[in-house]
Amino acid sequence: MKSRSKKSTSQDRYLVIGSHGPGFSSQEEELAVLQGGIIPSFDALHNLEEVGIILAGGLPLGERTLVFIMEASCNEEADRILRELPCWGVFDWEVRPLLTFANRSKEEQGIVSKLKKSLK
Repeated sequence: MKSRSKKSTSQDRYLVIGSHGPGFSSQEEELAVLQGGIIPSFDALHNLEEVGIILAGGLPLGERTLVFIMEASCNEEADRILRELPCWGVFDWEVRPLLTFANRSKEEQGIVSKLKKSLK
């Protein structure tokens, strides 16, 4: 993956929640799932952080859940990034597009301007 600037403005942001991670019925199964899927997934997520695709994230304490904010150029790229994770088929995924604070502020300023004009 290419490195990205953490202040990229041309990227869309997404809140990603991967929930209902795997449970284990035996120590052998736990070992296989941890080595074969979970640890490689953590490594992949860490690499996405290192190159600036994941802006922030982590695991809520005591839950089998992943939460992070990522940037992608479009929905298709976000989908591709998630589908390449080793844990893709193990978690239930919720992905929410996010508006930036700056963009929302501009939108609200436009509304304020219109309201002021209508009150004159």
